[in-house]
Amino acid sequence: MRKWGAALAALFVALPGPAPAQGPEAPCRPAEARAIVRGFVEAFNRGDVDYLDRMWAEEPDFFWFFDSADPLRRSELSEDRITLPHYFRARALLGDQLHLRSLSVRWQRGWHAAWGVAFELHRVSEQPDVSGRYHGKGALTCGDEGQLLHAWAMGRSA
Repeated sequence: MRKWGAALAALFVALPGPAPAQGPEAPCRPAEARAIVRGFVEAFNRGDVDYLDRMWAEEPDFFWFFDSADPLRRSELSEDRITLPHYFRARALLGDQLHLRSLSVRWQRGWHAAWGVAFELHRVSEQPDVSGRYHGKGALTCGDEGQLLHAWAMGRSA
């Protein structure tokens, strides 16, 4: 488990640190950013693959979807946007359910100008050794151009 914690930590390094003093302002409010994450979790729990697919940015604006419980999503395929619908379908067939326990959002005015999210969740799955407490981070944008997720990384908590 510790090796996945290290891999997850390495992915988090790719998210920008503190926002610089200048840059674009947030195009939507923190409540809207939280609603996007909650909408993602609800769609994931429904197994609504088409809706989930529409929530994610296309290349080159897609960064990654990392899941320490899925061998394909913890490899280089975590950066492959085209594999997401297959992943969502497979997790639905395994009865995966995500339950948000905490969620925070912070505006990142770096090169990508996106909301950074951090979360804890409880995951339930029919797959052995997957259920339990998870933590993670991600990035999303919202505003006039729409609402899109760009990055999601979740790893099992120790």
